[in-house]
Amino acid sequence: MLFYFPVDWPTTHTLDRLARQWAAAYTDFKEGLPVNIIRNSQALEVDFFERDLPVGRHVEALLQAATWGEAGEVTTTEHVLKLHALLFPCGGVLRESGAELLGMTYRPPAPHLIRPQLCQWQADVAYVVANRQSMVRLTDRLCALARLHLRFVRIHPFTDGNGRVARVLLNGHAKYFDPCWWVNLTRQHRASYLAALEQDNEKALAEVLRTALVWLS
Repeated sequence: MLFYFPVDWPTTHTLDRLARQWAAAYTDFKEGLPVNIIRNSQALEVDFFERDLPVGRHVEALLQAATWGEAGEVTTTEHVLKLHALLFPCGGVLRESGAELLGMTYRPPAPHLIRPQLCQWQADVAYVVANRQSMVRLTDRLCALARLHLRFVRIHPFTDGNGRVARVLLNGHAKYFDPCWWVNLTRQHRASYLAALEQDNEKALAEVLRTALVWLS
């Protein structure tokens, strides 16, 4: 299922508030539809892993993350909880049991360590926000995004939906550097993306992000 945005659509970030009207119109679409956003002749996949998330919820979460990113707002635990609640009807609650990552050898931290590790991750986000002006090279910026993404994924704060939240946050954090940045992860990136996560490889993930990065005017 493809939805088209006008080329001359006014926007201050990739999906501006006009998308709320679009999202509201399609919240009753059946789950399971492959959804792409087409803008400026570029195909932007809403989420390259999941097809069972209502379109309206995902767009709303992307808008929220983009708004925070453009404002230079440091992502906190409360921000993360809000995004999870936007994405899932019963979301917004940190996991209270152990977890195993399917296909991964890494084991996430015990539940009592989630909030402390999110606080440390928040400090990492704050560092990026405070020092983003000095990150003039594209490589430095992509490595910063990769580092934040990897650290969040390994915390695995929720019972389910961690990947979706992480990828929404990724595009929100991209706005720290450029309001027109969009990390357009598609199915062709899936294998290299998962390999970088499994290896906790910042440079490899930064390269994946480089190949997925597009600028939307």
